Amino acid sequence: ARRQEIEVLFQHPGLAAYTVRLGACIRVKLLRVEKGDSPDCLSVTLALGRKAPPQKVPVIFTNGIHTFTFEFRILEGEEMMGPKG
Repeated sequence: ARRQEIEVLFQHPGLAAYTVRLGACIRVKLLRVEKGDSPDCLSVTLALGRKAPPQKVPVIFTNGIHTFTFEFRILEGEEMMGPKG
């Protein structure tokens, strides 16, 4: 099985000015962060390694002294694939 990618769109006032990193997680990497059309949006692409277990991945946003974390849930491999066909 090849690596799977998930793109997540986050919205928060002024989010495009924040930097992004991942907290402790298993077999999940931050692949890229792209600014959206709005200064309030960031598109975050995660790469899931083979056998990445179901988990909550802490996505940490930082802007100077302001930091907040959003936990993105990763489910069992099959459920993440989405509708087939």
